[in-house]
Amino acid sequence: MSEEKRVAEHQDMFKQERMAYQAIAEAAIEIDRPEVLLSRILATLSDIFHFNMGTVRIFNSENNTLDLIASIGTGEQEYTESLDISDESMIVSEVARTKTAIFAPNVEEETKLQKYNSYLVIGAKSLIALPVLGENDNLLGVMSLASPEPKQIPDEFSSFFDTLAKILTTILERQRAKEALRKSEIQYQMLFEKANDAIFLMKFDQFIECNSRATDMFRCDRGKLLGGKPYDFSPEIQPDGRDSKEKAIEMIQQAHDGKSLYFEWQHMRCDGTIFDAEVGLNRIILGEEIILQAIVRDISERKKTEEKMKKIAETATLYLDVMGHDIRNQLQAILMGSSLLRELERTGTAERALDMIDYAIESCQSIITNVHSTEGLLESHLQEIDVTPIMERIIEEVKARHPDVKIEMKGECDSSSIIGDQYFDYLLFSIIENAVIHNPNRLKKIWINKEETDDQCIISVSDNGPGIPDKRKEYLFDATRRFGGVGLHQAYQIIQKYGGDISITDRIEGHPEKGVKFVVRIPKTKASNIE
Repeated sequence: MSEEKRVAEHQDMFKQERMAYQAIAEAAIEIDRPEVLLSRILATLSDIFHFNMGTVRIFNSENNTLDLIASIGTGEQEYTESLDISDESMIVSEVARTKTAIFAPNVEEETKLQKYNSYLVIGAKSLIALPVLGENDNLLGVMSLASPEPKQIPDEFSSFFDTLAKILTTILERQRAKEALRKSEIQYQMLFEKANDAIFLMKFDQFIECNSRATDMFRCDRGKLLGGKPYDFSPEIQPDGRDSKEKAIEMIQQAHDGKSLYFEWQHMRCDGTIFDAEVGLNRIILGEEIILQAIVRDISERKKTEEKMKKIAETATLYLDVMGHDIRNQLQAILMGSSLLRELERTGTAERALDMIDYAIESCQSIITNVHSTEGLLESHLQEIDVTPIMERIIEEVKARHPDVKIEMKGECDSSSIIGDQYFDYLLFSIIENAVIHNPNRLKKIWINKEETDDQCIISVSDNGPGIPDKRKEYLFDATRRFGGVGLHQAYQIIQKYGGDISITDRIEGHPEKGVKFVVRIPKTKASNIE
């Protein structure tokens, strides 16, 4: 080839590249949708380089497929919408797997391409296939161009196609971001509409969007809610005596400033009925705009149940006070009679009988005291408490009451903040003292062990007492069977309130006669678990 002809071809190639760059740049400015832009690029390449078939496929990492996003020309066959990346009969799958470009001016002369019959089927005689790679060479997709005639593909074109691959990288990344956003919007919309709670979006104090649950909860149509304000759907005064509008704006301002809020509120339905609600209020930044999201949960039924339980508890406490007072008076009379009989009758048999009476009186008084110990259990609020100092104090108290007992404590709960209340002391004391008072041995021993998991603190209390038969273990905390004393049943109620559990095993597995082990599991502190 003469130098003059070579120069002419080089100039012609340069002109083609310049035309391609200009057309792509113009298309990028005019077109916003990635799939349309890619179709325009393929059409441009077809016009300039005379490749009249082509595809761009985006890599679907979830399905491990190459999905068609843009194409030109089909020959006599339609392009497959989705190709499995592991399909060894497809050349674009090979390019995707190896992340290596293929330039084939004449497919029939490329022996290694003969096994890929897909391009022969559509009549391709010349082929270019480029992998499109993103950050860290992550596969984004594959672009292919084909022609029904063999074509010269000068080596100088490789730099152009390298640049083209970078342009495609930007476009496919934009498409992938667009798809991710679309999927996220669909998921959010599903959550938004399927939620059991009313969800509102607000511009400061004005409702701009809501889900269908909101219209059900407030018993009015969407049009009436949107444009309204939270205090428009509230009684004038909240239960704490504050003006609803004033308090609502104060809470909204805090959320607008970035504070996440969770509080109780009284709302009013469109038919005028008032209901109690829990409201979560959070700030969302959309672009440069601040949007507030309010999640409203109707808790009116829960409030009714709580009020009912409160009345039941108050009634039970009243009866307990009356019965405790009257029974103590009767026990005091029995104790006085016992003391008088001691003075009148000094025989050994009488003394033993009177000792039994005294012991029974003390037991009754202890039961009454124990029952009173947890009368506020239902109303007490859960909070974060530190296990270690409480355990140390309870152990010292048990030792002071029972000097004949030896207590050993080992193990650690380093992250020892758990969910509890003031009745945690009574829980521990009941379990430890129970191990003491039911142990007839002269040398009483108790072993206490602390350990932890990611979400629990585990406390075990073992003793060298007579143990508990397996059949009885089954029903120890069953209030209807009354195998356990008042203290153990109260301990069970306390641990249930904390969301934990208590179990009983043998101190030495398979030997119930060598003592029992109580194992208490209590959740560690999490903000969502504290009232």
